[in-house]
Amino acid sequence: LGWIYYKKGLTMLALGPLFQAVDKGPKNAVFQFHLGMALAKNGEKDKARAALEVALRVDPNFDGAADARKTLAALR
Repeated sequence: LGWIYYKKGLTMLALGPLFQAVDKGPKNAVFQFHLGMALAKNGEKDKARAALEVALRVDPNFDGAADARKTLAALR
């Protein structure tokens, strides 16, 4: 649900479900990626960077890893 909100540009609505997903599956790279992307779009750079780094650490080749790296580079 959070990723759908994110895709529709409803970042504030996306964050709650994305945080819940990460709480339930903290070692899920896709959950971390989705949260990181939403946080980045919301201007929360430090939190976004942390979530994206976790996603890449958990699985460096997950679907979306290239976008995670691109976003991380933009956040630096």
